[in-house]
Amino acid sequence: MRMKGVLNFHAEARQFHFHSVHMLLEAEPGRAWLKDEPRENKFVFIGRNLDFPQLRESFLNCIH
Repeated sequence: MRMKGVLNFHAEARQFHFHSVHMLLEAEPGRAWLKDEPRENKFVFIGRNLDFPQLRESFLNCIH
């Protein structure tokens, strides 16, 4: 499975970009958020036969 996305960290002016393949993860700050741009977290999961409900539940368990 692969995963990539953009994260919004509180009190951080820049986007945070990440890319993951299996157990490897690369992450780095990106460009500054634009003044009127919605500061949203975005994740993309890439793989075959992914169980979306299970991925969502597992992810939400990590952040709560």
